[in-house]
Amino acid sequence: VDVEPRAEADEAEALARACAGLGVRFHRLFSSPYTRAAETAGPLTKHVRGGRLELLAELTGDDYAGLLDALHRALNNTDTVVGLVGHEPYLSGLTSYLIGGGGGVGVRFRKGMMLRLDGEPEVGRLELHSALPPGVLKRLAER
Repeated sequence: VDVEPRAEADEAEALARACAGLGVRFHRLFSSPYTRAAETAGPLTKHVRGGRLELLAELTGDDYAGLLDALHRALNNTDTVVGLVGHEPYLSGLTSYLIGGGGGVGVRFRKGMMLRLDGEPEVGRLELHSALPPGVLKRLAER
């Protein structure tokens, strides 16, 4: 989920309601330590096993290999549904890196957007399952 500029509190709540409506339950939720990202991630903790938000400094830049290494160190084999809350342009770059390995696949996040990637958390090994823009998420939250 991209939060640059900061998603309003009602948008963050709408995102949490959309997660509920879609049956999304995270095993782990990581956020950039920057205030805006952590505030946006807060309502999502209702949908996290253990209800805990974890701050990850590697979500603040474009060292995607370093971020992937940090995630591998933090995750265990039961953590199969992982949420990341961060900033643009880094989330778009990370997604492109994970899908295409930096090989020309371009993904562009929008503020308040949610993507689902499926597969192994390795470079070039994930596939884009779905991309839900903010308007769709708001409609899902209203159901």
